[in-house]
Amino acid sequence: MLTINGEMASATETASFSIYTGPESETRVSSKRRSVALQPDALTQLQADVAQKVQTKKNDSDAIYYFGTGPIVNPLVRKRRGVKMSGERAAILSEYRITFAVGGIANVVPGRGCEVHGVVMKFDTKEGWEEYKKMNAGNDDIRPVDVYTYADPDTPIRAYVFVMEGKDIDKDAPMEQPAEERYLRLIADGLKLHGVDEDYIEFTIMSNEYVPSRKPGDYHKFPSKSKVRKITRSKYEAICRDVTDKYYFVLGDIVCEMPVSNPENPGAKWIRGQCHGKGDMSWIIYKIRIDPDIPEIECREDLTPQHIEWAESMTYEYLSKCNLSATKCYQIVESSGQDGGGGANDGILAILC
Repeated sequence: MLTINGEMASATETASFSIYTGPESETRVSSKRRSVALQPDALTQLQADVAQKVQTKKNDSDAIYYFGTGPIVNPLVRKRRGVKMSGERAAILSEYRITFAVGGIANVVPGRGCEVHGVVMKFDTKEGWEEYKKMNAGNDDIRPVDVYTYADPDTPIRAYVFVMEGKDIDKDAPMEQPAEERYLRLIADGLKLHGVDEDYIEFTIMSNEYVPSRKPGDYHKFPSKSKVRKITRSKYEAICRDVTDKYYFVLGDIVCEMPVSNPENPGAKWIRGQCHGKGDMSWIIYKIRIDPDIPEIECREDLTPQHIEWAESMTYEYLSKCNLSATKCYQIVESSGQDGGGGANDGILAILC
């Protein structure tokens, strides 16, 4: 049965004010009504069209949209982190602004009369969205907002955005520390690729003070203790279980010790959750600290000494931003007759920057 203008019609009945242009139509016109015999093929098509519109509307209401403003707008970053999205479009969020004042990284904060330009994207699966939220756990609060695309500025899209809460950041507040060049360029290149306003990119993103990217041979290195002892992996794991005032992490086969006075420090929380007592963290760093200058690889086994040295430099910079430091203290060895041999841990990919 089909409802047309409030009346029910079957494939063999006439439908009030129905439209059919086939050659076998039979029209009866009166002063009040015009009826047309509705043929099965026309009815089937109409039903299919109605069903499609209903399904499209349902799918759209169930869709999970995200408004990206940081490095996630860059396809390379999404690929490296395994984040699957579609339907990317340049969009604007009003009554908010972007600031790099805290830590030299992009944060969205409320801003009356301001706007943030970014990329609205749809998560391919609910599971993908849940995993992405875990990656960003503890960074900012999740807030649903209305964004408007460049292509359709009159129709809002309900999307989620990460907003920094609990800090009153003045619009002209100085940066706590410069941003990283590679970080700003990832954002700028991603925004440009999706057609975001070039003036916004130049004056809001690339006008920030930044530290030039380091090249091989100029990477940061953690200092070493006077003697770096060799231990087995199981011994390393046992040490990690027995301490509370320091955390450990591994780069290559070297164990670094990081004193911790405040467990709530963002850097301390990240090391504790993702690295403490676990395997080489170089692969995790490669996945989340995207640098176009570093050779691209497909799996952990492809890591080279350059990747590990670069990962050490990236970790050094991040911990420094969190007012943390670490020292090389052990070297993990695997040999016959010794315990050990645990595998490295992927962990949940968290965003360091």
